Amino acid sequence: MNSHTADDHRSLPRCAFAWCVTPHGDTVHPADEDHRSEGAGFTIRTRDAGDHGAGTVHDVEIGVLRRQDDDATWIVVEAGGCSSFAVHVDDAGEIGRRLIVESRRARSTDGPGAEVMAP
Repeated sequence: MNSHTADDHRSLPRCAFAWCVTPHGDTVHPADEDHRSEGAGFTIRTRDAGDHGAGTVHDVEIGVLRRQDDDATWIVVEAGGCSSFAVHVDDAGEIGRRLIVESRRARSTDGPGAEVMAP
């Protein structure tokens, strides 16, 4: 993602995407011209299906991405080191709703099998 804000480069032409904070025209590499939102950081845990224990902790950043050669906008989770996954913007809302449902279920004090209300 990109830590710049649109106001950091007022003299540069504005992007057609209101969420884009890429300083278009002020980048070094052509790939840096991709459209990126400001992004937000989180800590996650990963582990392979066969692993046990605490797994590995990673800092990730989530935001909006539309590469120059894309015909769609994506919600991307970047873990650094060229590792990422992307969700089509049309599917992101359902994933968000499901995360809310599952976080409510995980915090439930009613025990196993408790009904969880949809958001």
